[in-house]
Amino acid sequence: QDFFADIMEKGYSGGDFMRVRPWGSSGDRKNDGYLKSRRTLFQVYAPNEMTEAEALRKIEEDFRGALPYWEKYFDHWVFVHNDPHGLGPGITRKLLELDEVHEGVEVRSWSFNDLREELFRLRDEDVSALLGPAPSPRDFGRLGFEKLKVVLVTIGRQQPPVALDLSPVPANKVEINRLSKNTEILINAGRRKSPLALL
Repeated sequence: QDFFADIMEKGYSGGDFMRVRPWGSSGDRKNDGYLKSRRTLFQVYAPNEMTEAEALRKIEEDFRGALPYWEKYFDHWVFVHNDPHGLGPGITRKLLELDEVHEGVEVRSWSFNDLREELFRLRDEDVSALLGPAPSPRDFGRLGFEKLKVVLVTIGRQQPPVALDLSPVPANKVEINRLSKNTEILINAGRRKSPLALL
């Protein structure tokens, strides 16, 4: 929720996006952020694992709970989630039902990709402030085994997955995952250190 609000505050300046936090016994009145210029109220739901029953309960509770306090201020209600694979049919239907029943309020969802679009339309310095600076060729040149050792030892302590897919990685893996050109450049730059794994 905080990361979502950080992105929105940088993208919509001058107080257009208003971050809402719980306040005493009132909580946040089922409002995780408000975009004034678009009369849009956001509700963020980002668990580590999303179950349909819990998501349906959350949508119903938060939408109905927002109406008494905020209804005259919003025309759009957005359910923000972090599942990159999309929403299940039950959740999708619930959002469509709310959109259909409540005339005058558009109900929709924002996914991982919607947040990604909001993030990468920001200025480079704002993206760096949120994600940290991108590694440079000089950074990769200084990367040695000692710095990787902590990561490798931690990985080595993990239990291996039950079903391990060892099929060859397709040559067009970057395109399949719809990664950006900048990401492809960083991946290829990192591959220069791959021979260290053989030491």
